[in-house]
Amino acid sequence: MSLQSYLCFILTSMFIALWKSNVLSDTVVPVGHLKPLGSHRPPQTNLVDDLEEMPSPQDFWRKYVLPSRAVVLRGAAKHAKAFTEWTDKYIREKYADLEIRLEGKKEKSSKVPVGAKGVGRDTIGNFINNYHEEGNNLYVVSELPTPMWQDVTVIPPLTCGLLKDRLVEVDLWMSGGGTKSILHKDAYNAINCLYNGTKEWKMIEYKYEDKIYKAWEPPQMVGGYSRLNVHAVDLLKYPKVSEVPWSFVTVHAGDCLFLPKSYYHQVTSYGSQNTAVALLFGRLDGVTDIDFTGCDQLLSFKPLSEMDVDWKYSGHGNLSMGNTDLETVREGMLEFFADEEKFDKDRFLRRSEKKIKKKMLYSYLDRVQEQALLMFDRLGGNKKGFVTKDDVRRLNRDEMRAIVLAIEGTDVSNTEEAEYGVVDPGEIRSILQNLVVRDGQIFKDDWIEAYMEETGGTKHFAEMFFSKLRDDTSISDKVTKEEIQRNLVRALQRYMDWQQEPEIPPGQDSPEPQDAYREDDEDREEDEQEDDEKMEATVETKHEEL
Repeated sequence: MSLQSYLCFILTSMFIALWKSNVLSDTVVPVGHLKPLGSHRPPQTNLVDDLEEMPSPQDFWRKYVLPSRAVVLRGAAKHAKAFTEWTDKYIREKYADLEIRLEGKKEKSSKVPVGAKGVGRDTIGNFINNYHEEGNNLYVVSELPTPMWQDVTVIPPLTCGLLKDRLVEVDLWMSGGGTKSILHKDAYNAINCLYNGTKEWKMIEYKYEDKIYKAWEPPQMVGGYSRLNVHAVDLLKYPKVSEVPWSFVTVHAGDCLFLPKSYYHQVTSYGSQNTAVALLFGRLDGVTDIDFTGCDQLLSFKPLSEMDVDWKYSGHGNLSMGNTDLETVREGMLEFFADEEKFDKDRFLRRSEKKIKKKMLYSYLDRVQEQALLMFDRLGGNKKGFVTKDDVRRLNRDEMRAIVLAIEGTDVSNTEEAEYGVVDPGEIRSILQNLVVRDGQIFKDDWIEAYMEETGGTKHFAEMFFSKLRDDTSISDKVTKEEIQRNLVRALQRYMDWQQEPEIPPGQDSPEPQDAYREDDEDREEDEQEDDEKMEATVETKHEEL
């Protein structure tokens, strides 16, 4: 090595070291930058209460639900049969045929796994047989089938008064550990009880939503998530996070956590069997005082099977996970009437049009008017010629369920056709194009293999798609380029029906940038590449100056 090269090497090494120590950088790197969520400051210990005794219904409402304050109820889950009985053997022997919904272990960034019933759908028996395998991506995030309700108990504050009438949904979470969520909030209040394993919760109060960079969503949505990558928070890109207080809670088997509505949280699960059940109840927005009828008597933990809940899933057929709180829908219907007590069809339609124009949601006009006509009919308007507020008040739970399902429909992820909502139509087009370019036509076996490998889909859906690519009279095991051109739209239609377009904020041409769904390894590679590029540019500039 020449003297000149050696000196250049020494100077370059010095500048790299100086750059890494921020001596040459104008930017002060914040504490916790590119570290896991919460590294910016220690957790606060006074934001979440920790109780060994169950609060009274009145205290639970006034101290926790009303002010949206989280609380850990130690030992509350131990009263359920699930705490002692839910072993793999017991669950497999008693509930093997029940069907559940699957997600990947890393929320939204993992491929949806394939179960015995297709993409995102499995039987409990098949799940139990496979979820301990090393490297598996199986995670049950599902409604709890009603046959399993007998093993779960409801905490006393939710067994009397108004709260017992506002139970919305019951969800099951089960994995072999290693699950990680993004930072998000849920629409409803929830009691999350853990029967096996351990969960670590990082929690941020809703009042700091403006500092955790919530991803944009339409105004009618209530849930939501943060754009942060919780494994490596970029505090230069998202500086307000440094100001946010947070809490850290460890929930052990036998404990329950009350998680208030819209309370942001990120959860990591541990344990070879991690099983939890979440009982969701209404948001109760605007309610400041509630009925405590029946709450003065001695209350005890009550089997979930003895409670009435808005949405129930039998373990077969469509789930209802994520459906709207029935009483919230009723309140919206009553609000629609405002000060009026009675509407005929014309006035009913004019009122719906007026509300849409007032909110400037013109693109929803046709849909809302279609829903208004449906609601008018469901309230008996087509028979009587008019509807009244009392018609709304008299609706029972079954009638309310029917109205909500008719208006909102069922999300594809809750059906056996979940694959249509998971596989990207663009990915299918790309596979077809590659096969045609290679062979000039597409053979059935080649298509099935490529579809399953590249999309993570199933053989059944690949075969259905291939049959739609062929001309109606054809039974051939291949399709020609001309057949694809004629039939591609027909074959893709079901995938296109459920294609979810990215949310684009008003006034923008593209979705907002975010890091929430980035993978850990990808994060590190991209961050290291960015650091290397910055370092090289800085070293080159300083070297030229010298």
